[in-house]
Amino acid sequence: MATNGTLKLQENGTYRGEFHSLKLSFPLHMIPNDDIKSEKSPTYLIYSGKTRLGAAWENEAAGTGVVYYTVALKDPSFGTMYLKLFQDSQDGGTFNIVFD
Repeated sequence: MATNGTLKLQENGTYRGEFHSLKLSFPLHMIPNDDIKSEKSPTYLIYSGKTRLGAAWENEAAGTGVVYYTVALKDPSFGTMYLKLFQDSQDGGTFNIVFD
């Protein structure tokens, strides 16, 4: 599975990293959603600089209990991208970004 970037856990509980594809490359900052109103609310909000690009929802793999995140990023320059974040097996504080 090709990795399109990483997000690393910061001391303040947020994640920082970069997304890369053949045509795009930009920084990402994932912060906890402090306004969760229902079980359908995203777990994290995702920004590039000051621009909110999307959100991430926590999921658990059936059978293994492994936590991963489903991500939707939207911007007029690229439309909507659906991604997944999987925890790096070597570094528990890092999530790898892959296309859904």
